Amino acid sequence: MSFRRFFNRFRVLLGLLILFLVSESAAQKRILILSWNVESGGNDVATIEEQLKAFEGYDIVGLCEVRADNAARYADAVEDGEGAYNRVGKFDYRLSQSGRADRMMIVWDVRRFELVGEPVELDSINDGNHRSPFVVKLRLTGHDETFLFMVNHLARINASLRQQQATQLNNWARTQSMPVIAVGDYNFDYNIDDGEGNQAMENMLSPGLFAWVKPSELYKTNANPKYNGILDFVFLANKPDHWEINSKILVDGEGFSFPDDDKKSDHRPVQARIFIHDP
Repeated sequence: MSFRRFFNRFRVLLGLLILFLVSESAAQKRILILSWNVESGGNDVATIEEQLKAFEGYDIVGLCEVRADNAARYADAVEDGEGAYNRVGKFDYRLSQSGRADRMMIVWDVRRFELVGEPVELDSINDGNHRSPFVVKLRLTGHDETFLFMVNHLARINASLRQQQATQLNNWARTQSMPVIAVGDYNFDYNIDDGEGNQAMENMLSPGLFAWVKPSELYKTNANPKYNGILDFVFLANKPDHWEINSKILVDGEGFSFPDDDKKSDHRPVQARIFIHDP
């Protein structure tokens, strides 16, 4: 082989290596999140499993309305899908204690995140009959980025309690020094037509701490015809200046079509993507 040919091949391989390293570095600073109310008691567990398996690239998954005896199956389904960035990941999970048959669950890629301490349930933001906010602290592997990831499912029928929960969440976030990513089913009834939610949504947002990571395209997230709006949200508090975040409601073309039936969830999933730039 001539020196020129060897040099050209070496240059191509070096370029590919640099591209790989740059892509890998960028991937390490990108977090893909899925939030989904899977509708306990109104779904087919095997159908939800298959849908979770079909998701690829998600680093953290927050689920609402999880029956305790289905939690391990859902966690295995998340892991069966490929891990973040087209590589096999290993996932761990925690399940909330409150909520009876409608618990909350957080699943994460242990190769990308270290669990700091144990999960916390904010039982003071609960009347004892609903679901306490469920929080884990995660640290991005190889980086100093540490944040709180929270799943909420606020009261549906009891509007007074829902408003109180929203106010208490805001008050709690004010005591935190690190970013808070809060996902879940908030029952805020945000009407797409008039651009307004209910009083509980106003309570959560009015002090200006939590910000709704608003999708560029809005679709109703619950199949019930009584609720013509968005119930499922991603909020962020204490956003660092070097974070960029967006969200997306996953709709019909991605396999979450309405009307509801006895196999699917009656909620659409919501995706969030975080890009962490150099400070």
